[in-house]
Amino acid sequence: MSKPTLKFLDWSQPLVKTAALRLREQGRGDFPADFSHLHVVVPTAEAGRLLREALAVLCAKAGGAVNLRISRPEQLIRRPATASEPQVQLAWLRTLRHVADKEKSKFQHLFRNDVLTRFERSIEIFLGWGETLQQCRKSLAGEGLELAGVAEKLNVMNGEEAKSGRFTDLLALEKIYLDTLSGIAGDAPDPAVALLGAIKAPSLPEGVEKVILIDCADLAGAPRRFLEKLDGVAVECWVNAPEELCGQFDGFGCPLPKFWNDVTIDLEVDKCVRIVPRPDQQARKILDLLLAAAKNGASPSAVGVLDPEVADALEVRAELAAGRAPDRNGVPKIFVPREIPLAELPWSQLLRAIVRLAGDPTVAAAAEIWRSPLFADYAAARKVDVRKALELLDELRGNNFVDDAGFLDRLLEDRRAAVEADLEKAEDGQKPYLFALLARIDALRELARFRADWRARLAAAEDLATGAFVILGEIGGSCLCRHLDISRSESELRSLSQVVAEIAALKIPKSDRFRLTAALLKRRMAAVTVSPPGEGAVPDVDAVGFLELPWRDDKTMLIAGFNEESFDVGGSDDIFLPDDARSALGMMTRDKRRAADALRFAALVRSRDLYILCGRSSQSGETLFPSRLLFRCAEPELPQRVSDLLGAYLVEEPPPPAGGMPPFLPRAVPKGEMKKRMSITGFSAYLKCPESFYLENVLGFRRQDPDPPELDMMAWGTFTHEVLQECPRTKAELAPGASLEATVLDTFDKKMTERFGEEPPGLVKLQCGMIRDSLKYFAKVQNAEFDAGWEIVTTEYSVNVTWGELYKAVFPGKDPGPLRGGIVLSGQIDRIDRRPAKGGGVELRVLDYKTKKNSELPKKSHLVSPQTAPMWAEDRRALDEVFKTTGKIKTYYWTDLQLPLYVLLAKHILPALGVVPQAKKISAGYFNLPLELTDTGIRIFEELDDPAVLESAVRCADRLLHKIFEEQIFRPAAKDVFPVYQDSEIAMAQILDPFSNRSGS
Repeated sequence: MSKPTLKFLDWSQPLVKTAALRLREQGRGDFPADFSHLHVVVPTAEAGRLLREALAVLCAKAGGAVNLRISRPEQLIRRPATASEPQVQLAWLRTLRHVADKEKSKFQHLFRNDVLTRFERSIEIFLGWGETLQQCRKSLAGEGLELAGVAEKLNVMNGEEAKSGRFTDLLALEKIYLDTLSGIAGDAPDPAVALLGAIKAPSLPEGVEKVILIDCADLAGAPRRFLEKLDGVAVECWVNAPEELCGQFDGFGCPLPKFWNDVTIDLEVDKCVRIVPRPDQQARKILDLLLAAAKNGASPSAVGVLDPEVADALEVRAELAAGRAPDRNGVPKIFVPREIPLAELPWSQLLRAIVRLAGDPTVAAAAEIWRSPLFADYAAARKVDVRKALELLDELRGNNFVDDAGFLDRLLEDRRAAVEADLEKAEDGQKPYLFALLARIDALRELARFRADWRARLAAAEDLATGAFVILGEIGGSCLCRHLDISRSESELRSLSQVVAEIAALKIPKSDRFRLTAALLKRRMAAVTVSPPGEGAVPDVDAVGFLELPWRDDKTMLIAGFNEESFDVGGSDDIFLPDDARSALGMMTRDKRRAADALRFAALVRSRDLYILCGRSSQSGETLFPSRLLFRCAEPELPQRVSDLLGAYLVEEPPPPAGGMPPFLPRAVPKGEMKKRMSITGFSAYLKCPESFYLENVLGFRRQDPDPPELDMMAWGTFTHEVLQECPRTKAELAPGASLEATVLDTFDKKMTERFGEEPPGLVKLQCGMIRDSLKYFAKVQNAEFDAGWEIVTTEYSVNVTWGELYKAVFPGKDPGPLRGGIVLSGQIDRIDRRPAKGGGVELRVLDYKTKKNSELPKKSHLVSPQTAPMWAEDRRALDEVFKTTGKIKTYYWTDLQLPLYVLLAKHILPALGVVPQAKKISAGYFNLPLELTDTGIRIFEELDDPAVLESAVRCADRLLHKIFEEQIFRPAAKDVFPVYQDSEIAMAQILDPFSNRSGS
C-alpha cells in the first residue's frame, strides 16, 4: 500500500455535512449514484447512520445511493468464525488447572505467591485469571501485535531477563492454551489468532478501490497494519481539522499528543458552562431547556449526555413529565440508547436462579425463583396463591431461620397436623382463621413440590443449562406479560437462548456440572448486552455520546455530564499492559485518547454554540471534577479558570418546581389518625433521628432481608433471649446433680434444633457456637449472683400503662391532662431480680440483656455531654437536664430513657399488678453478654439511685411525647439515612418535615 493521503475538513459546518458533500463527489454513475468502489470507515455506528441519511438526501435527485459500504474500524477486518467465549473460558480453566497440577514451577514469574495452589478449588478465580490473560492477548491483537513479538521487549522493559520474564511465561502458557482450545473448539480458531491471521492476509470485498477513514482520530493498530498490507487499494484519511494544522497529525490522521494535549481551546466558560451538582438535577435542567427550546421553535435534535447516571435520570424524568402532560404538551420524546447486560434483565435472572437451584438445596435458592414476578402467573395457573405462601415462608424463616429444605417440609407437615387438630375442637368464630392458615400451609407445600420436581429434573438433565432453559420456558409459557416490555423480552430471550446454546455445546464433566455451568452463565450474561428496540415513534431528541457529537448537525448543542470521569481513557489499569508498556509497544495510550478528545472538542467549540453542564457528585455522593478539556486556556487565565470551575461562581442548582415536593416525601399522617402508643425503646430511636422514627413507627417502614445468610444482631439477641428466658430462677430449681451451665446449655441445644433444624446453615452454625460459648460465661456470672442472694422474679415481662398514670405517680401534684392520659406506654422488661435488703424488706434490680460486640455501660448509652450531643433540632437545648453527679452539678442530654422508665414502672406500677413487691431500693443496669467473653457481667446505672435523675428522665420523656403526638416534629438528623432493604438506602437530606413547609437540614 502506498502512504495514506490526508485530507482536511474545515470547521465551518458540522462534520456530517462536509463529509457527505465530499463523498457525494466520489459517487459514480448518474442514476443512481454508485459507491461500490469505496469502503468508508467512521468511528461509531451512529456516525454511520447519520452519514447514510445525509448522503441519501444529497443523492435523492440521482435516484439514491447504492452499494454504500460504511463500517467501524474494527469491522474493516474480515475474519473467520472463531471459538465461542464459553469455549475460550473453558480452555483457559483447563489450562490453568493443568498448570496448577503439573507445571506450576515453570510459570513462577506469571503466577506469583503460589496463587494457583491457593485458589485451585475456585472455579471463579481461575476463570477470572483466564479472562485477564485472554484480554491481554486480545489487546495486543487489537493493535496488530503478536505475543511472541512483544514478549522480549516487555520483559526487558520490566527489568526481567528476556528468557525468564512473565511475558515469556505467558508465551509458553499460550501454547498450552491453544492446544487445549483445539480439543474443545475443533477447527474454530482463537479470536486473537483469527484477528492476527486476517491482518497477515488482508482482503476487502471485490471491487473496492479506496478506503476512506473519516474522523478516526483514535485509530487502533490492527486496522493500521491491515491497511498497510493491502495492495492496490488507496487509503484516504479525512481529518476533522483545518489544513493549517496538518503538521499536528500522524500518517493516519491521528492527532499528536505533544501538541493537542497542550493546545489552547478558546471557551468563555462564564457564558457556556454551568455546574449542576447531581445527575438528577442535570436531567431536570436538560428537560427544562428542551421544553423552553420547543416553545421557541428551536428544539435541538440531540443532546450530548456523557454521564450514564444523567442518562438514566433523563429517561425517567422525561417519562414522568410526559405522563403528567396531556398529549405530551410539548414534552419531547427523548431516545436514550443503552446496552443492557443480560444479567440485569428479568428472564436472565430467573434462569440463573433455576441453575443455582440445581446445586444449592437450600430454601433460599428456591425462594429466589418463587419471589420472581415472572413466576406469579405460573403459580396462579396451578391454583397456588404465591403471595400467601411467601408470607408464611417469611414468618417461618423469621421465627425458625428455616433454610434446610427437609426441615421446611417436616415443619409444614407438623404445622398442618396441628391446625387440623385445632379445627376439630375450634369454635365457629375461630375456624375462618384456621382455614386461612391451612390454605397458606398448602400453598407453601405446593411450592416445595415444585422445588423438588425441578431439582430432580435438573439432576437428570443431560445438560444443565438446557434443562434449566426448558423449565424457564414452562414458567414463561404461563406468563401473561403484565408489566413487561414485550419487545425487550423478545430480544432478551433470543440472546439468552444463544448463550445457553454456547454453554450447552461444551462437554462439562459431572464433577464441575453445577459450579462451572453457573459460573459460565454468570459471566456470559454480564458480557452479552441487549439493545432494546425503539417503540416505532421517531424521537424528538437523541441522547448521544461524545464521539457522536461532531456528527450532529445542530448549530446549538447542549452537553451534560462533562466531567473528567465521563471520558474513558482506558489502559492505565491493565495489570499486564499499563500505559508505559502500551507506549513502548506503540499501542493506544491515555495520551493518544486525550489528544483525540481535545481535537473533537476543539472542533465543537469552533463550529457550534455550546452549553455545557458539569456535575459535582455522582448519585451516590462520589466527587466529580470538570473535564480537563475545560482547563485548556492560556497560562495567565488558568488561576481564574480553576477558581470558576471549582468554586461556587458557576454552580446552578435548579429549584424544585413551584408547589412541588422533593422525591421520596413521606406522607403526613393527620393527628387524629396517629396511634397514640409509644414503646419505651422508641425514645432512643426518636432522639437518634426523628425522621427514621417517623418512617418506622408511624409509617411502618421495615428493614428486611428475606433471605439472610446469617443471624443479624437482632436475630442473635432474640435467640439468646429465648434461651435465657428459661434460665432457672434460683439454684433450688436446678435438677438434682445438675449444674447451671449444663442446664442452660441443654436449653440452648433444644432451642437451636427447634429453630434452625438438624443441620443449620454454615454461618448460623458458627454463630450458634459463639452464642453457646457466651452462655457458659453467663452461667458463671449467674451462679455468683445466686450466691449473692439474688433470685429472678420475672423475665420478658410486657407492660402497658398510660403515660398519664406514670407521670402522676412521679409528680402527684400535677394534672396529667388529656394528652398524657391518651398515650399508651408499652415495654418489655428482660428481667427483674430480687433479694432481701439490709435491715429488712426487699431490694429489686431491673436488668436488660445486651448481646453486642463489646460490653456497654448504662450511663454511657443513656447520657451524653453537650459537647458531643447530636444537635438534630434547633430546640434540642430544651431537653437539657441538670442534676447532681458525684456531688457536682453537671449538664447531660438524655439519649435513651429505657432504664429510668423501667425503674419507675417497677416502683409505681408493677407492685399494684402483683408482679413485684414494694421495695426499699430499685437499681437498674445491663447484663452484658458480649463477644469479648471475659467482659460478661452486670453493669449498674448507679446515677438512677438519685430521685432527681429519675424525675429528669420523666420530664424529658414528657417533652418528647409532646413533640411526637402534639407538635408532630419529625425533622431529619443531619447526614442520616434510613436503610430500607439490604444495600439500599434513602437519603434523608432532601425530605421535608411532613408537617411543615420547611426543608429539613
